[in-house]
Amino acid sequence: MKITRIHFGLSQRAISEKIGGSHRSWQEYESGKNVPNGKILTSIAQLGISLDWLLTGEGSMMRGSEAKSEGAIPSHLDKKLIGRLTDKIIRTYRELGMGIAWHEAAEMAVDEHNRIVTSVADPVDRMVCVGEFAAELRQRLLAKPDKTDTGKRQA
Repeated sequence: MKITRIHFGLSQRAISEKIGGSHRSWQEYESGKNVPNGKILTSIAQLGISLDWLLTGEGSMMRGSEAKSEGAIPSHLDKKLIGRLTDKIIRTYRELGMGIAWHEAAEMAVDEHNRIVTSVADPVDRMVCVGEFAAELRQRLLAKPDKTDTGKRQA
């Protein structure tokens, strides 16, 4: 996050105002105490920052000609779609009594956003896809083997 801010030559206060977040939150993002939500990630992406780079550190920092490679963020981000996907992911995990880190939920939301945006043109139909995705995610999570087995033999 700090590299992003420095790239634009902005103070923490200036970049937080630019993306619609609070100064305090930006400080926490830079220090690693907090992770930005879908709305903030979308605002950062609209500045031209690659969300793949921001979330994983891989690839080019800026979207552009290099962003045309596989896994790139579409040039138009559907803010509402990313927000709803992130919310559904977190809610689904919580409803099943499971935890997920914010950055993992955001990565999943971005991946699903990319899939939906490239295959569904109508914004209303995209929102229908959110519910379908949540149902599929729930099924995948319920089908996951229980990780309580430590592999140790019982005495």
